[in-house]
Amino acid sequence: MTEENMDQGPTTAATPKPVPIMTNIIEMPAEAKLPAVPEALPAGIVMVDPFKPKNLSEAMALADMMAKSTIVPKDYIDKPGNCFIAMQWGFELGLPVLQAMQNIAIINGRPTLWGDAVLAIVRAAVDAAGNKILEGISETLDEPTMTATCSVKRRGASKPCVRTFSLAEATKAGLIAKGGVWAAYPKRMLQMRARSWALRDEFTDVLRGMPIAEEVLDYVDREKDVTPPPAATPEPSKADRLKAKLKGEPKGPVAADIAKMFDGVTTKDKILECVDLARGFTDPADKELLNAAYHRAKERIDLPKKTTETVVDGASAAATAA
Repeated sequence: MTEENMDQGPTTAATPKPVPIMTNIIEMPAEAKLPAVPEALPAGIVMVDPFKPKNLSEAMALADMMAKSTIVPKDYIDKPGNCFIAMQWGFELGLPVLQAMQNIAIINGRPTLWGDAVLAIVRAAVDAAGNKILEGISETLDEPTMTATCSVKRRGASKPCVRTFSLAEATKAGLIAKGGVWAAYPKRMLQMRARSWALRDEFTDVLRGMPIAEEVLDYVDREKDVTPPPAATPEPSKADRLKAKLKGEPKGPVAADIAKMFDGVTTKDKILECVDLARGFTDPADKELLNAAYHRAKERIDLPKKTTETVVDGASAAATAA
């Protein structure tokens, strides 16, 4: 179709009308609009924060609920006791429940704080008058020497607390050689180490002595267990087992063991050793078992036999064998 016949209109078929562009998809009538949120709740209705338990029972129920969640760190899954302790630590440090669960790490059975949470806790801390305790923090990195410096000023302190940590110190401590984030991001790790040292030294009361997770992970990786292994319990000797049997202590089938020893001997000297062990049994069944084993051993190595000789009654067996 040309511009001319467009102006004149269609000659054969009707031209479809253009579809107008919708500017308002849904136009809600005034009476259907949502009511405005009231500025105050009606009398008798109180909003309850489920993450602020008011007693021990509610705290334990919350810890149990958190332990059943799959979006908490693995050290808290199915461990309501860990959740409860983390919640309490968060309360003492000024961390709400969810922040405590995400920022308190359990390393070697001890609670620790991730580095970013440490600065957040110190920034939020106030004194009795409501003034911020942290007056200022300054962090720098000297690239020629690769030394990170952190300076923190506490309200009321005469001078700031300054701590440094260098690449040379990290190398000496074996942190660079271990690879991982220390090898990939040395500047950031140096900054975090200097910061944690300054905050821990100046704000021990605020942090309640809580160690820093990144530091603990570094020395946990390097530490070795120097605890000596427990001494092995020696096996009781034949004489000790015999004494235990004579004392009536339940030490197993001692007579049966000696009978097996008789069945395995191949020399006269070994028979004499077994005879020494076999003497002293008073139980008729044990005596019968040992005497039979003794005579079998004598026949096997072709020693003289006396029909009246016994191994557990008297010393005639030893004398004959000799």
